Amino acid sequence: MGFSMGADDVGRKFVERMNQPGPVPTMYSNPVMGTPSTTSRSLNPAEQMARDILDLRAAGRAGEVTEEMMAQADPQYMFANTPLPMDEASRMARAREMGFDTGVPLYHGTDKDFAAFDPKRFGEKDPGWYGRGVTSDTDPEVAYGYADYNEPEMGQQIIPNFAKGRYLEWPEGQLPFGNPRDSIAGTRDMQSLGYSGSRMTNDRDLYGGAPDVQSEYVTFDPADVRSRFARFDPLFRHLRNLSAGVGGLGLLSTMLPQEEQY
Repeated sequence: MGFSMGADDVGRKFVERMNQPGPVPTMYSNPVMGTPSTTSRSLNPAEQMARDILDLRAAGRAGEVTEEMMAQADPQYMFANTPLPMDEASRMARAREMGFDTGVPLYHGTDKDFAAFDPKRFGEKDPGWYGRGVTSDTDPEVAYGYADYNEPEMGQQIIPNFAKGRYLEWPEGQLPFGNPRDSIAGTRDMQSLGYSGSRMTNDRDLYGGAPDVQSEYVTFDPADVRSRFARFDPLFRHLRNLSAGVGGLGLLSTMLPQEEQY
């Protein structure tokens, strides 16, 4: 599982560099807890959208920011100019305040580039064995397998993430949903009982060695999932955007074969 440690190293180094005083690996200064940075050049469209979003935030109108707007915004500009501390400790503290379980790191494998999960695409890869939603796993090797689901070298990435909410522990011996109709109905039943998702926990040791207990999570509402390297801005908690993030979802692409199990 050396690659999973590499993923953490990439994210950590990125965040550390973004928080160094002076020049950072973007074209912006790094005004953590300061005023928005300015440059002598004109902003490109993605940067201008980020600037517009931050202006709405500053005016107390963050609730007016839509999924479409955030998807068009430059994530590095958002990171560099959001008036919140972006060191890891501060981001994790905000994540916990927002209800995310930072004690359980999860991994999602995908062969697509996207800023937010689209519920319309749930069920494309399977019927939704444990419900319809965002599927993540505590084992990065499993996420790696999903990332390689179609073909290698299609832009695969592993997205480390955190989830929040109340999860139904899948009963031992209970068969998974066998078709989309049952999965959709079962998801609605679980939601009506107040669950945010389901969790299937089992021992994956196949060879009689040391126990390898891991869990597969299905999170019904994409707004309950965030990239581990996200800004965790509480004013944008209503958005599904995974970064709402540090440097975009391609953050790990330099190290990992990168799929998305919708």
